[in-house]
Amino acid sequence: MVSAILATAEALPASAGQGRLPEALTGLWATEAASCAKPDNDDRVEITRDRIEFFAASCRIDALRQTKAGDYRMDETCEAEGEADAIAGRLIVKGRDRIEIRQGETRHALLRCPKPAAAARSNLQ
Repeated sequence: MVSAILATAEALPASAGQGRLPEALTGLWATEAASCAKPDNDDRVEITRDRIEFFAASCRIDALRQTKAGDYRMDETCEAEGEADAIAGRLIVKGRDRIEIRQGETRHALLRCPKPAAAARSNLQ
């Protein structure tokens, strides 16, 4: 998965603007709900305001631009297996709890994982 991300990367122009993702997009995301409860699952993605952490790659958001449609175009520096590469990324908001991350030809359709406290409360009911 990571090699596909890095192999298909395209660089964005250096004139891109600076920015950070909104707090509403931060947290744990996964390709399916069952992956949320499994810390060692490689389908989980941790998003902070300035980073996207995949299972085997860590991507720093160097520049960010919001489109008129509300999506985000990102210049990223991704590190995997000791190598760093510049990547053109895009984060597309599909709904309140769904996003898609595109990096080159690679696409990750993700859903938001429940926060630990919310998950614990639902288990008590």
